Amino acid sequence: MSVALLRINLLLVLVLLLAGISTPAFGDVSYAGRPVRAVLEELQRSGLNLIYNDSLIPGSLRVLREPEARNGPALIDEILEPHGLVTRSIGPGTWAIVPTKVPPATTADAGASRRSRSIALDEVIVTASQYNLAHNAIEPRTFFTQAELRSLPKMADEPLRAVHRLPGAASNGLSGLAHMRGGEENETQILLDGMPLTEPFHLKNFFSPVSVLDAEIVDSLDVYAGGFPADYGGRMSAVVEARSVDAAPDGNYELGLSLFHLNALATDSFAGDRGRWVASARRSNLAEVVKLADSDLGEPRYIDSFLKAEYDLGDSTTLAAHALFAEDRIQLNDSDETEFAKTTDRSVYVWTTAEHRWSDELAGRALLAWTSIDNDRAGTVSDPGNRTGFVEDSRDSSSALVKLELEQGDDDFRWRAGVDASWRSARYDYDSALQTTAGYPYPNSAALDIVRRARLKPQGVGDRRLRGRALAPHRRPDRRARPALGQPDLRPGRRRHAAESAGKPPLRLFGGDPVPCQLGALLPGPGDQRGAG
Repeated sequence: MSVALLRINLLLVLVLLLAGISTPAFGDVSYAGRPVRAVLEELQRSGLNLIYNDSLIPGSLRVLREPEARNGPALIDEILEPHGLVTRSIGPGTWAIVPTKVPPATTADAGASRRSRSIALDEVIVTASQYNLAHNAIEPRTFFTQAELRSLPKMADEPLRAVHRLPGAASNGLSGLAHMRGGEENETQILLDGMPLTEPFHLKNFFSPVSVLDAEIVDSLDVYAGGFPADYGGRMSAVVEARSVDAAPDGNYELGLSLFHLNALATDSFAGDRGRWVASARRSNLAEVVKLADSDLGEPRYIDSFLKAEYDLGDSTTLAAHALFAEDRIQLNDSDETEFAKTTDRSVYVWTTAEHRWSDELAGRALLAWTSIDNDRAGTVSDPGNRTGFVEDSRDSSSALVKLELEQGDDDFRWRAGVDASWRSARYDYDSALQTTAGYPYPNSAALDIVRRARLKPQGVGDRRLRGRALAPHRRPDRRARPALGQPDLRPGRRRHAAESAGKPPLRLFGGDPVPCQLGALLPGPGDQRGAG
């Protein structure tokens, strides 16, 4: 019995020792310097129910001084008081941690507090809306690098969709170009390396979701959403000026594949780095996607390519040649295979530029350009016993452009002047025929036999424009120049339109402005001729 009794006593001693180790001795616990959140979690494990969030009790918050209370809400209040916090009972055994209420300050104290917190603001400059999306130059203005432009979520890797995110832009979510400041899409001027582009989009009959500008060739986008200078003109809503990438000194070759496109890009130099060239090509994968979807309603296909070559004649003279080509081929039919449609769109842009600097303050630029736009649409319907017919719609236009620009000045005063002249021609052919049987589409419908034909050809469209711009920057240290602008814009013109004399409305091509159309004062030149349509 003595041995059993001894074992029981030893067991009781061991239990008491273990209980003493596991029970916190509140009198010996030190809180100063410990994280407040860790102390609260420890008190919660001891039975206190506390409610707080991480913004009130961040992990960096520390106990600043040793509290006198050793347990309960009083202990927590002493820990939280230096941090402007306090516990508030919200129920039996539950406390919420909230900020301490600050007593209202007197008017004099409040004014002194505001004066002590006042900070001198930088000068506020209000200018016209201009946004720069990806630009190599480092300027004190908002811009996105090319990498940031690529990272923006956009369908089909379309660079112009970045414009949709700017103030004043509205889009249907599918079209490649937004409505800027409430205007129509064709009121926005798009340029590439100074060359105006006419409706530079693929699938123009299907909301124009993709532009002819491959994202790999776009180095920067300058967007003027209003108040753009006379240098651009010709549009009312906005101007989007794209600049192509420069050739890498050591050459660069890329090949890309996505759900929408297969594209290739190559850049290199020649003639001892005096010359540089850039070439890109892209084709759509939509036809393959349609086949994978097991659809037999048609095939959309499009391709585009871009070429640029630059050559330095000297330290102050650079010649450049550009070419942009785009083509769409779309075939569609209905599920019954009684209606068939085919469209072919082709755009060709060729332009050359010459830039020369006579001095650090005087520079000039010349541009010579040619544009050709062809749009052909055809459709047939073959429903024996009901209807048969066809339609052919052909729209072709071409234009030539010459621009001369001169710029002189320094940081104190700068002026820019230019003159441009253009020649345009267009042709529109339309043929259609439709035959229906009696009783189609309604029981009492009569038989129809309709034939329509139109031949329209505006001729000798010409336009000349003189424009100038004077910049008088007022510079301050670490501030951008604030130009005071004077922009005369004189546009004498000469044009002939065959349809107008016959009382017909001016011909509209490609959903755009009447041909010819230039904003500004168009004055008829001598010998203006008009003929019957």
